[in-house]
Amino acid sequence: MRSFLLVLLLLVLLALQSPIFGLLGVRASLIDFPLIATLYFASTSRAVRGFVASSIIGFIADGFTPGGLLGMNAEIHGIVFLLALGLSARFSLTRPAPLLLVTAVSSVLKTLLFYLFSLVFDRAFEPRIEVLLWGLPTCLATAVLAPLLFLPFAGVDRIVAGRRTNESLLR
Repeated sequence: MRSFLLVLLLLVLLALQSPIFGLLGVRASLIDFPLIATLYFASTSRAVRGFVASSIIGFIADGFTPGGLLGMNAEIHGIVFLLALGLSARFSLTRPAPLLLVTAVSSVLKTLLFYLFSLVFDRAFEPRIEVLLWGLPTCLATAVLAPLLFLPFAGVDRIVAGRRTNESLLR
């Protein structure tokens, strides 16, 4: 139930992001909500459940990526989840400084993997350096705002945890 609600929150955030940023005149994909959700699962979930949820998040990101290959983001989010899972064992991702660092590294890795996978698997892809440079504002914005972007996901966790406590009291 928890994973379903967190993925549902991600869908709502992605659906709201495009119109709101369009009104502000900002590029619609400036903040990488799927990456934040993957990092949140890595810091709060067990390995198998978090990996499956991160792969689902990747498929959702594929749906919001025009012109991308289906499944490429799912692979990337699986790799990023495994990396973040290892880092979350060493650093507490609930603290701002480690979260900023891990988000920055994960965002750059995600951009590089997207470029590499597009180069290898997408025949229509034109390898240009501008594609990599286009991802830098997204990397920076996502890393800087990561502590704030974790808050809605933590809120859903608090609601689910409170609900479990109330259900156990009724028994």
